[in-house]
Amino acid sequence: MDYIPQNPSVVLVANMNMALLYKYYQFLDKLDILGIRAFANSIEEKYKVSIEKDIFFNGDGRLRLVFDSFDQNNNKLSAYGVFGLNNVANAKNFINNLNAAILKNNEKVYSFEMFTYPFYRYPVGSYSVFYGIIENDLVFSTDRDKLTNIVQKIFRKEGGYLETAPEIIKDSTSKLKPGANIYIDIQGLLANLRGELQLNPSFFVNLKDITLSSSPDDEN
Repeated sequence: MDYIPQNPSVVLVANMNMALLYKYYQFLDKLDILGIRAFANSIEEKYKVSIEKDIFFNGDGRLRLVFDSFDQNNNKLSAYGVFGLNNVANAKNFINNLNAAILKNNEKVYSFEMFTYPFYRYPVGSYSVFYGIIENDLVFSTDRDKLTNIVQKIFRKEGGYLETAPEIIKDSTSKLKPGANIYIDIQGLLANLRGELQLNPSFFVNLKDITLSSSPDDEN
């Protein structure tokens, strides 16, 4: 988390049982508004590999997700993060099996290397997800330049975000406190939305940021 660029619009830090979190998401999003279930189903139907079993249900409890910008007019989304893996071998087997299935389907595997680690690109509709495994972390991004920047910072040990991060993000990252915490930079978010979701910043001129927090001890 310390290696992300400064001043992100939205930051999520979750330390939770990822299998239960995914099942809870499925229960809440029955219409699959976010498209995650459709994405998982499409991979399994087309390539006969299960991202749910080998990735979603294979989390060690850590999820770090950053949202920077969304330009609906030009189909550009900037989001990136890290998903902690419980069984790295299973995750690597999933990637290898997916790549083999893609090739078997007479399609191209888009791959590149950084610091001797392999990374890949997987097209998702109008977007692409760039991803790779470093130690026991699945690092991913919809923007290759952002991914490259983060990976370079990791290996060059050029952190610094946590020094100026909101306390709720700093605390949940360093102490791995169970639960989920979200920080939203309202003005930054409004400035980075384009299209139907774009709102007039003047309506929120006195609102700087919002923090949301939940833990297993919460009544709700």
